[in-house]
Formats: sequence, structure tokens, C-alpha cells
Amino acid sequence: MALTSSTADQQQPSSADAAEGRGPAGLAAGGDEKGASPSAADAYADGAPALLQADSSMSTGLPGNAAIPVLERSDDTDSVFADSAAADLSDRSSMTSVNSSLCENEQEHGRTYHMYKTGKYVLPNDEQEQDRLDLQHTIFLLLFEDKLHLAPLDNSNLHNVLDFATGTGIWAIEFAEHYPSANVVGTDLTPIQPQYVPPNCRFEIDDAEDEWVYSVPFSYIHGRAILSCFADPSLLIRKAFANLTPGGYLELQDLAPLEYEAGVPEDQPIRTWMELTKEGAIKGGRPWDNAIRYAGWMRDAGFVNVEQRVFKLPSNPYDGLSRRQKLIGTYNRQNLLDGLEGLSMRNFTRNLGWDPAEVRVLVAKVREDLKNGVKAYSHV
Repeated sequence: MALTSSTADQQQPSSADAAEGRGPAGLAAGGDEKGASPSAADAYADGAPALLQADSSMSTGLPGNAAIPVLERSDDTDSVFADSAAADLSDRSSMTSVNSSLCENEQEHGRTYHMYKTGKYVLPNDEQEQDRLDLQHTIFLLLFEDKLHLAPLDNSNLHNVLDFATGTGIWAIEFAEHYPSANVVGTDLTPIQPQYVPPNCRFEIDDAEDEWVYSVPFSYIHGRAILSCFADPSLLIRKAFANLTPGGYLELQDLAPLEYEAGVPEDQPIRTWMELTKEGAIKGGRPWDNAIRYAGWMRDAGFVNVEQRVFKLPSNPYDGLSRRQKLIGTYNRQNLLDGLEGLSMRNFTRNLGWDPAEVRVLVAKVREDLKNGVKAYSHV
């Protein structure tokens, strides 16, 4: 899903225009009045995952012409946890200090997981998973034609940027390099980000589900691939609204559960796996099917001109896809082959009561489906 911002006096494209790329589609918000935006059904007409972006004109209570606090830059920012200008984006007294216990991991079924607030996130954080997350970053760039964002950002007004659930931090680092005048902070439950980063980039161990206590508002807030992260994403959207400057953007790039082309049997292992994954996620309190609700939650929070674009993400380069879709499918097949066990192990063992050996048997069958060209895809 892609996001663009539009003002009330711009003509809104029809859903057909959006589907054919003749006008903005996706989830975005901007201006002081609510503009027309495509319905969820229209947005998903392309058959692809969703990206949400919203522009808040009333998020901080600052008047529209108020001076936005800009952080002083510092040269002492080479360490991911060093003091830096970007560190002032948050209230230091409220942030969890980085110490040895927060950097520790716990072992389970041959993988490592975050120790801080253990169990909140079911995927591992080891090197294998970090490599997969960086591959996933490449897939998003392919989907969005090498764009880090789809929000119409104005470099002259881009001051403070937040990337929550930053993972390895690769998006935040590249964004900071592309916008050297912006101060970028990435937050996550686990410290798997690199030690040396651009001077305008910082990472913090923080739980986005906790109270947000940032001392200055953000021009832009970004979240990507968060479907397995949060119990109630609507609360994060409200927090984002309250922490944006007037005219600031929220952009969410997320996936929906797998869907299937005609002819994929109900008992196909990948379909069985997907249904069990959704069942386990619900039992674990973090459903995987929230992306289609983001647009409504944004409007409920007060965002305006919410727009949504949807992209098709093939699970593999199966027959019938375009040349470009097959390229993306080739990358995503490797992403899934590398990630299936991590996506499944804690979810199935903790939430469904499965034995680890049972999980590995099902995962092996799903891998064969992907290698054999099963016609499954996600909407982004």
C-alpha cells in the first residue's frame, strides 16, 4: 500500500485512475479538510499489500506557523548508543538505559530472541533473521521502485523523523543518508542495529506500545512490516497523530496474510500453514490481519486526506506473473524460505501447543510448495 497526500481543492482520482497509476492512491492524510479517498475495496483492486501514510494538521496543538524545534547536531554520534543530537528526541528520564541485560538474548529451539519484554515479539533476532530483514528491505525497494517512502516529503520542512519497530535499522540509516538535514531515531525491542551510523541517526531500545514521551514533535513517522508486532495498532496510530507536527506524515507499509490464485487446493500445506499462523497470532493477542483497518483507524485518530495504494507481492516466481513480478517473487521466495521457521516456531509452540518437530515438518512442506511454484501472494 502506498501513501500520498492531497489537499481539499485537488481533484481526487477515481479508483480506476488509481489502479492504473493515473493519480494518487493509497492511504495518506493532509490539509485541514477531509478529502475523498478510495475505499478499502477500491484500494485492494490491484491485489497487493498496503502502505499507509497520513498527514496531521492538528497533531501537536502547535499553530500552523509555529516554529518547529530543531535539534542541534553533534559530531559524537558514531556509536549506535552514544550521546547524539538525535538523542534529544526523547525524554532521557523516561527511556530505558542500554545496559548489559537489555543486550542479552534468550535461547529457544536453536534460535535467539530479545530479552527486553520477552515474548512480545515472536520472531527471533539472530544473525539469520537479521539477514532476512535486510533482504526484506530490498523487496520493499523493488515494490516501490527504489523509493524509501511514498509520502510527498518536503526536505525543507523535514526535521525530526521516527522509525518505530526499526529492526536492523537499515531503513532509518538509508533515510538519514538521503536526508542529512533530518534527525532520525529508530526504536525497537532489541539492539540489533549496527554500531556505526550516520551522524543524524540514532537507535533506542524502546517499546512503541508504551507511552510516547518524546520532547519534540516529528515531521514524519514511519512503520514497516509491523503485522506481527502490536496488539492494537490503532493505539499506535493515535500516538503518532499526537506526536506529529502540523502537516506531518504517518506512513505505514504493511502486509496482509497470504491469498491464492484460482486452483490452489484448500488442503495445500501453505494454506494450512497460513490459517494456523493466523489462529496462533490471534491467540497470542497480535492478529496478522490489521493492515486493511489502518485507513479507518487513521481517520478515526483525526488524520485527513488518507490515501492508500496496494501492491501485489508474489510468494515466488510462479507461472502467469509479469517479468517484474517474477523478479520480486524470486526475492520473496528466499525471504520466506529463510523466515518460515522463525515465523512459525514460537507462534505454534507457545500459542497452539505444537511440538517443535511438528512445526519443522509443516515448514518443510511449505518450503516445497514455494519451490514448486504454488500460486500464493500477499497484498502490501
